[in-house]
Amino acid sequence: MATESRDLVQIAAPPMTVASLKERSQHVQALIKDLMVEGVHYGVVPGTKERSLTKQGSEMLLSAFHIAVEPEIIETATPDFVRYTVKITGRHMGSGIVVGIGVGRCSSNEEKYKWRRAVCPAEFDATPEALRRIKWGSGDRGVYTVQQIRTNPEDVANTVLKMAKKRAQADLCLTALAASDAFKAQPRPDNRGPTRADLQAQTRARPGASPAAAPSSAPVDNPAPAAKPGKPEFATSSQLGLIKRRLDTVGVSETYFLAQFEVGSFEELPFGQVDHALAWIQSQVQEPPV
Repeated sequence: MATESRDLVQIAAPPMTVASLKERSQHVQALIKDLMVEGVHYGVVPGTKERSLTKQGSEMLLSAFHIAVEPEIIETATPDFVRYTVKITGRHMGSGIVVGIGVGRCSSNEEKYKWRRAVCPAEFDATPEALRRIKWGSGDRGVYTVQQIRTNPEDVANTVLKMAKKRAQADLCLTALAASDAFKAQPRPDNRGPTRADLQAQTRARPGASPAAAPSSAPVDNPAPAAKPGKPEFATSSQLGLIKRRLDTVGVSETYFLAQFEVGSFEELPFGQVDHALAWIQSQVQEPPV
């Protein structure tokens, strides 16, 4: 027993020094400031204050620290819903040492997956009353209603599984790197990603656009609303119309799109994610959802 105890002490990793902890924290902060883009790698989910990691953000941090992920999946399914619990073990790629464990769960009974917008009034009327509803909401254009019907759990099962894995992966990333403090509510960093002015400048700089063209002072159709203190800035109706047309063109369902961007309705899509949303839709031409 004494020999076994000595062996355990010898193989146990010693505590990190203050200097090592400080260096790792500074590395995480530098990645957030210099490489990660708000609205792509992290963002504030509507209704919350703290910044959250996206799938792309967790992948960047895990890759930077050479951490490989090993997921374990637990599935619970009934005719009415499907639920996945994912446990992800993180291992250092060089040594194989376990550096952390993350857990995430997602269910088709969550609001954003349980209901979808009716294709047309006729579909809504033809759906049994127990499987349809009128949802009330509010956005930058005021109060609105949406006709919704229940989704088939099997139609969103793969999306639910991916979301459970994403949540577990983000949990692993924050736990293994002790990076939760880096994403708490705080003043946005200087290099916080593209602002509305940045996006407009990028648009003018695209091929075919005149780089020297100055912003027009003419009235803009449906301009984005001015940001209000404490409130996120949402996509405009014109932008949402373009996104919906692109979705129809590539054959991607609205439910799948909303799940990918973790919003309950189009009206909740942040203005800063519009370009990312359009780029994601274009990527589905080559890689359609399963």
